[in-house]
Amino acid sequence: MKDVKVKGLFRNVKYPIRLYDKNGNLLYRKNSNGYSWINEYDKNGNEIYFRNSDGFSCIKEYDKNGNEIYFENSNGIIIDKRPKKKYTIKELEKLTGINNIEIVKE
Repeated sequence: MKDVKVKGLFRNVKYPIRLYDKNGNLLYRKNSNGYSWINEYDKNGNEIYFRNSDGFSCIKEYDKNGNEIYFENSNGIIIDKRPKKKYTIKELEKLTGINNIEIVKE
């Protein structure tokens, strides 16, 4: 979401201030104490980004069924449930440009 810029003088503002998108998703909220947060959503209405006025943020990804498959926040927590691709040695050699790759067990 791009930063929202509002011009003009506001009088008699009633808090909390809330802004919604055309689908009813909450995009922005600000309380009377100045605390605020923004949200972004994908085309299915799943929250994909969050940031608050304290600087905390998170990003999320979802699969085609709406299940959360990736989560990362500004505290460094990452939960990755995305499917992992398996490669053959020939595919790895082609991807890396390195020939004669040998797989060793650690």
